[in-house]
Amino acid sequence: MQHLRNDEVRKIGVCGMAGVRKTSVAKLVNNKLLNGVNNFDILVWVTISRKCSVIELQKKIAEAMNVVVTEDKDETLKVGMLFEILSKNVVKMEPLPEADAWTLFSEKVGQNLMNSVDLLPIARSIIECCAGLLLVIVIVASSMRVENSLSI
Repeated sequence: MQHLRNDEVRKIGVCGMAGVRKTSVAKLVNNKLLNGVNNFDILVWVTISRKCSVIELQKKIAEAMNVVVTEDKDETLKVGMLFEILSKNVVKMEPLPEADAWTLFSEKVGQNLMNSVDLLPIARSIIECCAGLLLVIVIVASSMRVENSLSI
């Protein structure tokens, strides 16, 4: 949000590995902007597939803004210039540090499992496999929450 308060910032890109919650952060910012007072004339949310080309992205943004895009090459080029993809401000979402990953895992998995001395080494191994990815940690820990003992 601090980037959005800077008058010099015109656009922001969010990047990072799958599972670091880029979409969650973008939705949170979008919803805050929709519900609050902001200095933006236009606020657009588009959803794209992973294999979306730059032209497809530009067309989706234009469509969301009710801009008519013709198949005329010159017109498409103008729209392309209007919706330049490269951002001047890039926010890189990083995986969680190990200590934070452990805390999140512990909260989500519950104290029943965390109090088991036999399960702690396995839990540490699981945290390592999750590689600090928030979404993975939440899903794995939540699915383990119902387990009360180690069954092999």
